[in-house]
Amino acid sequence: MDRFKKIGDLSEKALSQLQTVNKSAESTKNQFKQEPDAESLHSIEDRIKQINEEDAKNSIKEYEELLFIMEAEGIPLNKIPADIHKSIGFNYYRLKRWQNAIDELLVYIKNESNDIEALLLIGLSYIYQKTPQNALEYFKNITAIDSRNAFTFNYWGVALKHIYNKTKDSDCLKQAIEKYQKAAEIKPGYYDAIHNCATALEDLHIETNKLDYLNQSIKKYEEAINIRKDFSQPHFNFCSALIFFFHAKQESSILDDALMHGKKVLELDPNEKNIYYNIACVYSLKEMKNEMLKSLKEVIEFDSKHKKMAREDKDFEKYREDPDFIALTKED
Repeated sequence: MDRFKKIGDLSEKALSQLQTVNKSAESTKNQFKQEPDAESLHSIEDRIKQINEEDAKNSIKEYEELLFIMEAEGIPLNKIPADIHKSIGFNYYRLKRWQNAIDELLVYIKNESNDIEALLLIGLSYIYQKTPQNALEYFKNITAIDSRNAFTFNYWGVALKHIYNKTKDSDCLKQAIEKYQKAAEIKPGYYDAIHNCATALEDLHIETNKLDYLNQSIKKYEEAINIRKDFSQPHFNFCSALIFFFHAKQESSILDDALMHGKKVLELDPNEKNIYYNIACVYSLKEMKNEMLKSLKEVIEFDSKHKKMAREDKDFEKYREDPDFIALTKED
C-alpha cells in the first residue's frame, strides 16, 4: 500500500478503488504460476488458463470502475501503477477480450519493455484478433531478449502460418516451418512445435506438389504421436497426410495405415465426428462402397457441409455417378 500513499493527487474515492484493483491484481499473480522447469511442455496459454474466470471478470469489473472514477475526476491514467496494467491485461486475455488485453499490455511494456510474458500475450492477442502481421515485431523483440525461447519461435511460426492462410504466400509457410523447427531444436519433445511443423509441411506439399515435403510431414506426425499418444489431433492429421501419400505412391498398405489412424481418432475422442470424412475417403479409395457410404452418412449428419465437399473431392471420383452416392450427397 505504500506505493499508493505516494500518489498524492488521487482522490480518496479513486485511491480506495485503486487499492481494491490492486488486491485483484495480486490474486491474478498468485493464480498465474511461474513458468515450470525447462523440461515441462506447458505453454503460457496453458498457464493463463489457471486464472479463475470469475476472478478475472470481477477484477475487470473493479478496474473498469476505477477508470470511470478517474475519467470523471480528471485524473490521468498514468497514475495507475504499471504492474496493474499487466495483471489486467492477463485477465482480459483470459476472457478473450483481445484488444483490451493488447491496450493494457502495451501500456505496461512502455515501462517494462523486456517482459517476455507480456510481449508474448500481445503477439498472441494479435493472432486471435486475426491481425497476425502485427504480432511479428513482438516475437522478434522477444528473441532479441532471449534467443532460446522455444515458445516464442513456435508462436512466431503460428503467426506466419496464419498470414499464409490469408495470402497463400508460400514464403510465409517456409518461414513458419523454420520457426517450428527452431522451437523443436531448442526444446526437444515440444509437441506443439512438432505437430505444427507437420501440418505446415503437409500444406507445403499441397502448395508445391513436392513429395519430399510430404515425407518430412509424415516423419513429424509420427514424432508428434510418439510424444502425445493420448491426443487424437495428430492421428487425425496423419490420416489426411497418408491419403495424400497414397495418391503419390499408389500403395494399398498406405490406405490401411490411414484407416488405422482414422479409427484411432474415434477411440481417443468419440466426439470427433469430422474424422468420418477422412475415413470415408479411405474406404472410397479402397473401393469399399458400403463402408464408405456409412462413414459419409455419419459425417453428413454431423455437418451437412460435407455433402458439397464429397461431390467435389477426387477421392470419391469412382462414385460420381453412383445412385447411392448421389442420393446421399445431393443438397436438400
